[in-house]
Amino acid sequence: MKKTTSRNPPFDIDRNSGISLSEQIEDGFRKAIACGYYREGDILPSLDELVRLFKVSRIIPRRALRRLADEGLVVPRRHIGTTVSPKGVKIWRGHVMLLIPDVAGAYYANVFADSFREKLSEAGYSFTRITMSRSDNGHYDCAQLDAELNRHVDLTVLLHGSPEIERHLSKAGAHFAVVGGSTKSKRRKPSPCVGHVLRPRAAAIPDLFLHCRSTDARRVLQIGWDRDDGKITENIHPAGLAFDRWIISPASGAVHPEDVQRGALQAVSKRLEAGREWLPDVLFLSDDVLASGVLMALMAHGVRVPEDVRVVTWAHRGSGPVFVKTLTRMEMDPEAHGHTAADCALTFLRGRGFPDGIELRPTYIKGESFP
Repeated sequence: MKKTTSRNPPFDIDRNSGISLSEQIEDGFRKAIACGYYREGDILPSLDELVRLFKVSRIIPRRALRRLADEGLVVPRRHIGTTVSPKGVKIWRGHVMLLIPDVAGAYYANVFADSFREKLSEAGYSFTRITMSRSDNGHYDCAQLDAELNRHVDLTVLLHGSPEIERHLSKAGAHFAVVGGSTKSKRRKPSPCVGHVLRPRAAAIPDLFLHCRSTDARRVLQIGWDRDDGKITENIHPAGLAFDRWIISPASGAVHPEDVQRGALQAVSKRLEAGREWLPDVLFLSDDVLASGVLMALMAHGVRVPEDVRVVTWAHRGSGPVFVKTLTRMEMDPEAHGHTAADCALTFLRGRGFPDGIELRPTYIKGESFP
């Protein structure tokens, strides 16, 4: 007898997690199939049912079910629904794991992971993503990582870089590559490290200085929110330009986007209340979240952009920040970066070694805020 009903999923989603909602639904169904909650021939809940249960848009469960179908775990059947595949498991060419330290920048990490996964899946490789969180002792919790390494993993890719995690991978003898992080990893790689894709945030700084020199701008103030943010320009001494930095602390000392925005809004507002003499020719906002708070403060105090001050901001394609005028920006493209990193991983997996000298660079784009 054909089964025409479905059981509700045995899991829920966490909207505060760094993992995208579609990936949570995907992983939840994968585990439910693996443990036998859903068996061969069972019908999974429909898109409408998943929308109602999880209170999300249709695109989120649709993306999750499509990925499960790409793996061969489920089969979409017309007029019936999505059923658990009789084969159960697709035969993969290999297994790649992506590690993401639990740091700020969830948008970049999520889009990067989606495009990275997409390209690997198309090439026939299974994919596991792990968000590395810190324990109460301040060190990363590596329990899930170790459990995955006990299975066969052909390559582990570490996004952002972390000396602690790199040492752990080296000790475990895992083949791994680093995307971003310190450039020191390229010069002094641990032996299991097969390669390093650089992500030089300062690569577009020369374009900013050339832009300033081509106009009458001579005073530049960089505003950032942490010490690492200030390192973007710490070794750059532009000839003919007066350059300074201002590091703002988040409102509560935390690194949540709202705290960063509010901290910037309060700090810039307080300074503007005392006068405008400190305003430079160009404000360089070296964090996209902080930029939203700075721009709100400028608007609230009637500072015109670009008439009173010109603005250049850090940005991620698809995430902003957004202003009433198009922003001159140093833009990172996480989707393109994920595809590039996946190409590097696939080159290694196909036995041709990990490519050297690959960089994920920002693009300097002129807008109305600094024409």
